[in-house]
Amino acid sequence: MDLDKITDIELLRKMLKNHMVCIAEDIKTPTHLYKKGEWYFCEQDDDGLFLYFNNYRCGLQLTYDEAEKVLIF
Repeated sequence: MDLDKITDIELLRKMLKNHMVCIAEDIKTPTHLYKKGEWYFCEQDDDGLFLYFNNYRCGLQLTYDEAEKVLIF
């Protein structure tokens, strides 16, 4: 799909949410604060999820058990 030709904002929103999660409660790390209700990009593998902070290379690794408690899928 050519992203430059998408004119339907709802389609774009749906596509982005396939690669993002919403935080159900604040998560504070030594360097970042993931805020409740905000959407963050993530990657998934066999061990769990990796949340990116503001599209940077840094982020937070969560197991699936941890993720079920603090994320809205």
